[in-house]
Amino acid sequence: MFGLSSTYNNIISPVSIYPQINCETRDESWNQLEIKLGLRQSCPTFINTYPVKINTTHRNYFNNTPYYTVDIFSNVKNNYTELNDDKSVIKTVTKYYYYKTLEKYLISEMIDLLGYLYIVGDTAHLIKNIKDYSDKLPTEKETRLKLTYIEDDFLTKKMIYTILKKYIKKYDTVWYKVQNNEQEFKKFLHHELKNIFEENIKS
Repeated sequence: MFGLSSTYNNIISPVSIYPQINCETRDESWNQLEIKLGLRQSCPTFINTYPVKINTTHRNYFNNTPYYTVDIFSNVKNNYTELNDDKSVIKTVTKYYYYKTLEKYLISEMIDLLGYLYIVGDTAHLIKNIKDYSDKLPTEKETRLKLTYIEDDFLTKKMIYTILKKYIKKYDTVWYKVQNNEQEFKKFLHHELKNIFEENIKS
């Protein structure tokens, strides 16, 4: 469900075809930028047959697009105020990191955060005291149960949005360039999530 090797299905992504409609040429650079951000279809017709590994079992699987196929802004060189204030851009970036956190970060670089949860039967719970934190690597079953709890009862898109907004303000960057310094953002995200876990435990 969350990116574990046993839950992935190897599927070739369907061919994506974008028809030649509503083409404009008066401001091609802006149109291309909108295309990169997924705000409009490309023009002329573009056929994408690049194979990707798709997790079809994720209950929150959105837009038929797994997080790691989203190339939002890697080639954007300039700052565009209009895009940074665009709600579609903000929503896309927030979704991207919400699902990437659930499907990748929490089973790799941030797996230590799962130590704030414990298992009773087939259900995960937040530990009641920081002293109960465990740095023992969870089994595959424990990981699945803990991630289910995090998705259902802990992590929200609003939480990721708040962390992104805080990061953008602190590092004086823009929404569509967070990916350009993703290692830095991952450290910031990890720190913020760790604090949120501990605050919830203390309360």
